[in-house]
Formats: sequence, C-alpha cells, structure tokens
Amino acid sequence: MDKKKRTRELLVFAAIVIALLILAILVPSGEEGGSIQEVMRDAVLHERFKIALFGLEVNPGLISAYVVTGILIVFALICRIFVIPRFTVIPGKLQLLLEQLVSLFDGLAEGSMQQRMIAARRQRLEKQSQQERQSQQEKQSQQENQFRKERQFPPI
Repeated sequence: MDKKKRTRELLVFAAIVIALLILAILVPSGEEGGSIQEVMRDAVLHERFKIALFGLEVNPGLISAYVVTGILIVFALICRIFVIPRFTVIPGKLQLLLEQLVSLFDGLAEGSMQQRMIAARRQRLEKQSQQERQSQQEKQSQQENQFRKERQFPPI
C-alpha cells in the first residue's frame, strides 16, 4: 500500500472517530436521572421492559436468542440442501470458507477436550503414584517385619 493511500485512510478514520465523539457529547441521553447501576441493570436484564410471547411475559433477550437460532438453523439447512451436494475434490471459494469454519470449530472442540483429557490424565497419574507409594510402603514394612523375625529367632 502506498504512503498517500495509507495516510488518507488514517485521516478518514480519525475524522470519523472525532465526529462520533462530538456527537456522543452533544446528543442528550434518552433517560434523565437514575444511577448508572440502575440504567445498566435495565439495559442488561430488561426487568422493566417485558414482551408478551404466547401469553407469557419474557425478556427481550429471549426473543433475540430465538431469532438468532432460527437464522442459524435456516442458514445451515440452506447450506446442507444447496451447497454441500456441489462440493468438489478441488474446493472453490465457498467450499474453502465452509471447510475453514468447520476446522475452526473442530479445533475449538479439540482444544477443550485436550484440556479435559490432560486433567483426567493428571488425576490418573496422581492416583497411580499414590498407589505405588502405598505398595512400596507395604513392601518395606513386610521386609522390616521379616528382618525382625529373622533377628529374633535365628535358625540353628
């Protein structure tokens, strides 16, 4: 990238950031009064603003979750019906993108499984070392008992 183009992009970005800061300062907030804690609780938990869904009052976050889940399911069905049957041995752009997404999620799952497997292996090794220590202690005590018996009653 040449220097002039990069400088122009940085100036445009800086102008946008400055304009947003000025707007944030000049535009009055929607609510007057109330502590920050109350405003944040209402913004996150939506305790005051409930929406009726099939006769039940629910949090708007639930409806958002349903919408996002529906969109993901529709996208997955469209991919399964129209895109995946057209996959080839030499991947195109869309196939490459989908394979990269699958690899990403596969890596995430494998990473979390490795952490669980490492923890389970560590527990198993600790248990084995504990059992080995106990068996060594038992052998040592048996040898000591045998040595004491031999010293008390030597054979004639």
